[in-house]
Amino acid sequence: MGYVGQAPPAGGVTSSDINDGTITNDDIASDAAISMSKTALVDGTGVTLSTDTLSVDASQTQITAVGTIGTGTWEATDIGVEHGGTGVSTLTDGGVLVGNGTGAVQSTSAGTSGQVLTSNGAGVDPTFQDAAGGGITDATTFRLSADTAATGDLTSNWEVDDSASGYATLGSAVTEASGIFTFPSTGIWLVIYTCAINNVGYNGDLGSSQILTTNNNSTYIQRTYIEHKSASSGDDYHQITHTILFDVDSTANDKVKFRATRTNSTTANAAGHTSQHETHVQFIRLADT
Repeated sequence: MGYVGQAPPAGGVTSSDINDGTITNDDIASDAAISMSKTALVDGTGVTLSTDTLSVDASQTQITAVGTIGTGTWEATDIGVEHGGTGVSTLTDGGVLVGNGTGAVQSTSAGTSGQVLTSNGAGVDPTFQDAAGGGITDATTFRLSADTAATGDLTSNWEVDDSASGYATLGSAVTEASGIFTFPSTGIWLVIYTCAINNVGYNGDLGSSQILTTNNNSTYIQRTYIEHKSASSGDDYHQITHTILFDVDSTANDKVKFRATRTNSTTANAAGHTSQHETHVQFIRLADT
C-alpha cells in the first residue's frame, strides 16, 4: 500500500487493519489517499466505506461480492430482460405489460372505461375490448304506417315503432331506405316478418308474402314464401308470420327486403297503421357471426 501527499501515520497500516475490515484515523491521517489493487476489493478482505468515494478503474468490468447498493440512480442503458430488466425506458401510460420472450417487454394500448383485457389467441397480444353483455344488444321494430298495395316489394310507408310509451330501439338501429333494410353491425340476426292482409268484399285467393335477402347488395333470393288464402266470403283479414336467421358478415352487402303480392284480388293490401302493429318486422341480433 502507498501513501499519496503525506507521510504514513506513525506505526503505519498493518495487514491486520485491512483484514479486519476497519481503517481508522489512528491508522491513516485525515484526507490521506489509499491505493490498493482491485484484488483487495474482491477477495473478501471486508473493506468498509462510509462517506468517501470508491473509484474503479476502467479496466474493471464488474464488481464482485462487494455487497448491497442501497441508494443511487441508474443512468446507463436499459437493463435487458435477460438481466431482470424490461429492455425499454418508457411504457404506455395505462397499458398492461406483455411478455415478449427474451425481447423487450411490450405494453398494450390503454383501454377505455368499462373495457376488459381480452385474449386474442396464442402468440397474439391481448387487447382491451368492450365487455360481453351476456344478452341481446341490438333490436329494432318497423311497421307499415298505412295500408300498402300488395303488388310486390314493400318500398314505402315504413316507420320505426314510435307510438307505444314503452318502446325503444335497443342498441344500434337497423335502417331502411325504399324498402331495403341495412344492419348496423355484423352478426347472426333473427328477422321476424308479420304480413297482415286485408281485403274487402272478395272471396278467393289473396296472394302471398316473402322475405328476400342479398349477400352482394344486388341479387335477392327468396328465403320464405307463404300463400294467403281467403277462408270465407266477404271481407277478409288475417296475418302470416315468417322468420329467418340471417348471417350478416358484411353490413354493406347483406341486406333484406319484404314482399306482399296479390293473385286474383285487385284490392288486397298489406295492412298498416300509424299507432299499432299490423304488417311489421322485427330485427334482433343474437350473436357474433
